[in-house]
Amino acid sequence: MKKLWLAGFITCSSCLGNITINGNNYLLVAPQQVKPSDAYVGKMPAKINQLLEYIKNPQKFHNLGIIPSTTFLLVGPPGSGKTSLVKSLADVTNSIFIRAIGSDFVDQFVGVGARRIREIFQEARDAIAKGQGRKVILFIDEIDAIGSRDKMHGDDIESSRTVNALLAEVEEANTNPSFIVIGATNFIDKVDKALLRPGRFDATIRIGLPELDKRIEILKLYTKNYNLANDVNLDVLGQYTEGFTPADIEFMSRDAGLLALNADLDSVTQDCFIQAINNMLHSLQNRGDENATMKLDALACAMGNGKKGFQALAGKIPDQIIEIHDFIKNPKVYEYYDIAAPKGVLIVGPHGSGKTSLVRALAQELGCELFYMSGTEFVEQYFGIGAKKMRTLFERARAIKESNPQGKALIFIDEIDVIGSASQRGGEYQQTLSELLIQMDGFREDDSIIVFGATSYPQQLSPTLLSSGRFDIHINLTLPDYEKRYAIIGSLCKNKPMGDNKESIVECLSELTDGYDIAQLKSLINNAARQALLLKAEIITLDMFKPFLQETVARGHKDRM
Repeated sequence: MKKLWLAGFITCSSCLGNITINGNNYLLVAPQQVKPSDAYVGKMPAKINQLLEYIKNPQKFHNLGIIPSTTFLLVGPPGSGKTSLVKSLADVTNSIFIRAIGSDFVDQFVGVGARRIREIFQEARDAIAKGQGRKVILFIDEIDAIGSRDKMHGDDIESSRTVNALLAEVEEANTNPSFIVIGATNFIDKVDKALLRPGRFDATIRIGLPELDKRIEILKLYTKNYNLANDVNLDVLGQYTEGFTPADIEFMSRDAGLLALNADLDSVTQDCFIQAINNMLHSLQNRGDENATMKLDALACAMGNGKKGFQALAGKIPDQIIEIHDFIKNPKVYEYYDIAAPKGVLIVGPHGSGKTSLVRALAQELGCELFYMSGTEFVEQYFGIGAKKMRTLFERARAIKESNPQGKALIFIDEIDVIGSASQRGGEYQQTLSELLIQMDGFREDDSIIVFGATSYPQQLSPTLLSSGRFDIHINLTLPDYEKRYAIIGSLCKNKPMGDNKESIVECLSELTDGYDIAQLKSLINNAARQALLLKAEIITLDMFKPFLQETVARGHKDRM
């Protein structure tokens, strides 16, 4: 008899009896809870730690005559753990927890929103009076829903009164050390600027995407009660979940368990998790995540040959990439020689020369976040939208640094000539380019962000992009030579059934593909394998490659047959 694990996949001593599904008998086991925990994984932000220290040892602060901040604004993408952080703070400090949603204070009738603001703050003060020394945490989630007076119409009296009431209440709460007010938003630009000044929300805390170590800890949390197979490697899964929020990891873990359940398995295997990660990446892709497509390619590559980072590259790695890798890994050596940190790297090469693969491999080798956007994604019909997208891209990258002081981030703008062309003057293009230059020139000395740009048309780039202090490092890539083609084709054919003649076929193909780019080489190998499948052949022969070689010749290559 097999066990049927319900949502959460948590074992429990109580049994609900037997159930039959498709003729199989199962022991129905009830879960203790659906979600393993609301605990916040990782280190608490410094400002929150300071507040915890004050709650535990207030006399230390009173001796100096100071009180730490008790009002915070948490900023981060959806699912990044803002609510979990506040719940954990309430649990650790044994505080009374009151939660509200910004939309609760939005109403069509004048004065209703402001009255609700005053009522919930009064409820919190009453709780302090009855709490016998316990702190009270008032958490206002999605606080941006209340709006910003800068973006209100002149006749929007209700929203303006609601914001004014919130300003007054937060300022008053800041004078009471037993009253902790925390707001949370995904869109800080929609929050009224007056809320962000000292005396109201004193500290803005960015909750970024979890780095590798934190992702592994989150995986351990959500799978601690799973019946895991022996082949499950959470360290490897942590690498494949780059860019996932804690909520994404929770959903992916549950999906892996459901896949094991649907496959009638006794335990959750590594393949179940890989499939669940693949499903999540497709979901992120549908939600507009610019990096999802590249991560799907990286996952497929990793599952195909087990290589990542520099090992996944064929041929010699450019010296400039090795230098950047060494700088990020060991910056103190460069500081000793007073070498300035690189801000921008321009990679020039024809289509298919491996520009994207090179940056992706560097990010994997370093274990840092990679933020990818194509230049065409900044091109918008309406004025200012492209510049806003550029600011958002850099804010997402800087959030890694703010949430993890040791974190690193790479920004990769493919086809940068689309926004950085010398021929595009004025209008939307110029504003987007200006925003890129402002962001690069505004880097702090401790900023761990390096911007990579890629283009196939360097002659079209604006001189302002190439001026000193911006894209100082230039890397020129060419189409693969014989040695690199040999390495690429050998890697692509590694798991292909080609019999004893595999080596000679690889050598022959390396000779015949002069002028091919990496994408064309991949297409050639894949098409030949498909041809073998259609013919139901046991092995792939050289003759199966020839029609596709001729097809490439017809598209413009010289005849090499």
